[in-house]
Amino acid sequence: KHNDLLSFELYAGDKPVIVDPGAYVYTRDAEWRNLFRSTHYHNTLVIDGQEQNRFDPERIFNMTPDAAVTVHEWLSTDEMDRLDVEHTGYARLDPPVSHRRTFQFNKIEGSWEIFDLLLGAGQHTADWYFHFAAGIALAPVGDGVFRTQGEGTNLEIAASCDTAISFNIDDGWVSRRYGHKLPANILHVSGKFNTECRTGFTMRTV
Repeated sequence: KHNDLLSFELYAGDKPVIVDPGAYVYTRDAEWRNLFRSTHYHNTLVIDGQEQNRFDPERIFNMTPDAAVTVHEWLSTDEMDRLDVEHTGYARLDPPVSHRRTFQFNKIEGSWEIFDLLLGAGQHTADWYFHFAAGIALAPVGDGVFRTQGEGTNLEIAASCDTAISFNIDDGWVSRRYGHKLPANILHVSGKFNTECRTGFTMRTV
């Protein structure tokens, strides 16, 4: 079991761009096992540094069932696909926070939008993670705008938020098969919010 609620993968043109990092190992190394199944090792959002579902690092095949998922809408037309979904993994926080995410694929323009709505009393920290495939370089090209650099199709990702956010390109890993890992870039977006936070990410091929 992995903490991958509201995570996603994105294939653009001729290749995978944003990917699930995989599993890497199980019983051989508990530390690596727990890293690859953690929330921040998926393309989703971490609140207050907490896991979506808690787990004992010594029980590498178990998790506490903290989070339930609700699909509010799934719509597919000739022009677009839209998924509106929410999970309760952070309802146990004091004060609690809800995470609702909407994915929208514009089939006419060939672009994607991800919108995150965070609701909860008090102050919280939020960390977004986007894991890029091995061999894909990522660089900033503007204020809150990043672009992959390589042969073939490239992806531009632009972030907007109603609170101050910061950006960093972290070193990470992806595993394509058991026991094997490759270095890869992680786009890490972070910020603090009080009561409510609305954040959008627009992605398009370039």
